[in-house]
Amino acid sequence: MKPLNGLGRITVLGTGLLFMLAPSFSARAAVGDEFRVCAEELQEAGLSANEASAACADAIRPKDLSLCVLSMNQEVGVDANEALSNCFRDRRPLELATCVIEINDFIEVENLSLMVENCRRSALPLRYSDCVVGLTDTAGEEITPSQAIEDCISAEDFPRALSPIQR
Repeated sequence: MKPLNGLGRITVLGTGLLFMLAPSFSARAAVGDEFRVCAEELQEAGLSANEASAACADAIRPKDLSLCVLSMNQEVGVDANEALSNCFRDRRPLELATCVIEINDFIEVENLSLMVENCRRSALPLRYSDCVVGLTDTAGEEITPSQAIEDCISAEDFPRALSPIQR
């Protein structure tokens, strides 16, 4: 086999670099997609381009933020600005949106803003929605949605053990 001259080494080296860099070009193009999708979804929910741009730029997970806002806006009818405010302040915006949607799917809520706020305030939004839906779906005496919403948000994370007298 004939040794490669200087030009051959450069060609082989150049080809190797091309293949090594090729995946980064496609990965680089996908980096901006998260922010593009966020801005498009926020605008679809009814926010202005400036509001969407500022919100997406500040978000830790832009796609989660926009999906939270869009879901609550389109599936439940939550105002886009109210949804953005709550989704932006929540650690788990997708769980927040799921909480709001689940409660809305099962019960008729009089105060939509209170429900969204309580889902956001809850440390465990999915458990909160299970609590609200479960309590309003009881047999026997009816528990009103507003009572269930209030009882579930004021429940303690770690209930006290019952004393022997209370048992």
